[in-house]
Amino acid sequence: MKKEFLKLLKQDEEVQKAILTLCNRKSFDSFKEQDWQEKLETLEQTNKELLQENKELLQKLHNLETQYSQTQETLKLCQKNSADLLAVYEKYLQLSFDTKGSLKGLFKDDSNAITFFGAAIQEKNIDKLWEYIKNEIIEEKNSDISTLVEMFDLLFATYSKIFPHYCKNSVTIGEKFDPQKHIKTSNSNTSGKVSAIVLAGWKNSQTDKIVKQTIVKID
Repeated sequence: MKKEFLKLLKQDEEVQKAILTLCNRKSFDSFKEQDWQEKLETLEQTNKELLQENKELLQKLHNLETQYSQTQETLKLCQKNSADLLAVYEKYLQLSFDTKGSLKGLFKDDSNAITFFGAAIQEKNIDKLWEYIKNEIIEEKNSDISTLVEMFDLLFATYSKIFPHYCKNSVTIGEKFDPQKHIKTSNSNTSGKVSAIVLAGWKNSQTDKIVKQTIVKID
């Protein structure tokens, strides 16, 4: 009886429409759910990509800020070096005609600060300039000694930035004369203590080897 009733229901047109409607609705709901799921997955993927892109942009921003900071420091250093360059050149221009003539071999083109400075900070010329000043100090005949020493100090400050393994010797007033570290002036005592530093010497800070001894006055 039950089977026959179900059979009749299936044959009924209204019942068939109702069943079809239910099936379509179920199919639609299933499709709708799948569609929303796909949209959700797409949004999650987009969000993940945006987060990654944001992370990369933040890193780029950080790199740009670092580069900007470094550029500012470089600019400040260049400005300071430019000031040092002009200061050295002005000292050079103050030298007497004879002294400049003696240095002509070192500074072949002294017509402007750039060519002068380019020659002045070469390693061989720093060495030669120091030797020239040392000899003039020992002979005590050159009235430009103080200007030459000031000029050398300014040049060496830049030179040690280019060659950071070089630094001035550590010499203090009152320390005992040491011929390994010091060269005494001609008006110094035979032995005693350092009373004045006349011309700085320098050493290799990596090996601690003295390149040029410090010229000092001994009392």
